[in-house]
Amino acid sequence: SNAHDAGTNQENLYGNGASLPLKQALINAATMYGNGIVFANAGDASFSDHAPFAAAGYQAVCFVEANYISNSCYHNPCDSVDTSNYIHYSFAANLTRSVAGYLADAAQASKLGDVTGDGIVNILDLLAVVAAWGPCASPCPADIPPAPGGSGDGVVNILDLLAVVAHWG
Repeated sequence: SNAHDAGTNQENLYGNGASLPLKQALINAATMYGNGIVFANAGDASFSDHAPFAAAGYQAVCFVEANYISNSCYHNPCDSVDTSNYIHYSFAANLTRSVAGYLADAAQASKLGDVTGDGIVNILDLLAVVAAWGPCASPCPADIPPAPGGSGDGVVNILDLLAVVAHWG
């Protein structure tokens, strides 16, 4: 894929049936992290660099901007960052945010203060801390450790509430 948006704010994902879990996870990540970009399952495809990986049994997808046929520069010399007003950097940033969000989720990385595990520290996390207030047996997502990878103190209290506020957004 390149960072050209043909006015649809959509990226099509191609890959064989075995790649459906990967495509669905990427679609979900775009919904959560992509600032409105849409990833769509465009079905199977045997073209592009992903095909040999899919043929070997790996989950593999190919990203292609929606309506790429309307892009007169697609796979031509003007398909370049050097072409004036060709690259849509906000589209590229949202595409990158989506894939990075998928990778963070797949790596089971978490954000300090994200009690609900939805990737965002917000009012839902604040409410989860309040609902779990008091002694808390492990594992207790509302008992927020002082640093990633650490452990809480076994009590949901003001320190956990402050951790949510400190990592808001």
